[in-house]
Amino acid sequence: MHILTIRELLALRGLDLNQKIKLVRHKHKAQSIAELRCAGLFDAYQAIQSAAVFECDVIVAFEALEAGTQAKLIGVYQVESKRPAVASDVPTGLRGLQFKEGDIHYQLRRLDAFDALSDRVVIDWGNSALAWHQWLNDGKGTAHGIDKPVVGLQEAGSMGSFPGYSELLLSFTELRRLMAHPTANPDWLAKLQAVKAVYLIQHRQTGQLYVGSAAGALGLWGRWSDYVQSGHGGNIGLQELLSHNPQAHHDFLFSVLRVLPWNATSEEILRSESLEKSKLGTRVHGLTRN
Repeated sequence: MHILTIRELLALRGLDLNQKIKLVRHKHKAQSIAELRCAGLFDAYQAIQSAAVFECDVIVAFEALEAGTQAKLIGVYQVESKRPAVASDVPTGLRGLQFKEGDIHYQLRRLDAFDALSDRVVIDWGNSALAWHQWLNDGKGTAHGIDKPVVGLQEAGSMGSFPGYSELLLSFTELRRLMAHPTANPDWLAKLQAVKAVYLIQHRQTGQLYVGSAAGALGLWGRWSDYVQSGHGGNIGLQELLSHNPQAHHDFLFSVLRVLPWNATSEEILRSESLEKSKLGTRVHGLTRN
């Protein structure tokens, strides 16, 4: 039996439960919710709806987690108004969302009193995962809504479970958050420090690629921390990009192409790096300058 529910937690933080409140579990096939949030596109994504689903006072927004029916709290939003949506409400970079006549645009205001819970509270949505919006209070009293058990409260800055090297995909914002909270992510720290690797950086806006390698004493963790500190990690191609667009690093995506054994020699690492550069053509069409 769970000792705390989302209704009880929100009440403890000061939310008036007598309002009409909906719980919303977001999942977007074209782009992950994490990617939308890191790119600053989530608010636009959430505001546009094809039907009048936010006819309430407050929505409590969650991000669907990959495994099972769990969901992580994004934030709490006041529904202030609505109007017919227009094509310009869909920003550049927001994939998989096409404007249609009849779409509704909701004006939503994030309530910062609940920001301390963002990315920390995990609930179990239950078996009705396809019902992505549900009433916590439908206006007929809290007994008419569906409560959800809180199944986890993560430490501030936690990135959750390490997904594995082949599944690793981090935006610059996520990488910076990870590097700022190593004690909240001990598994990530251990796994990234434990390997040498060939990695990929993609600039999402242009699609340009950069291939690099991590060969130092702190492994992949140490090399990627260089990018958090400088934005370019000392790479000439990335420096050129940033000289034209100083905010370009916020569009970087980091992933792993090859994990190499800790006893790999410098020659073996450089050979693997060069092979990946040739496969992806980053010397000709990308950001590689060597």
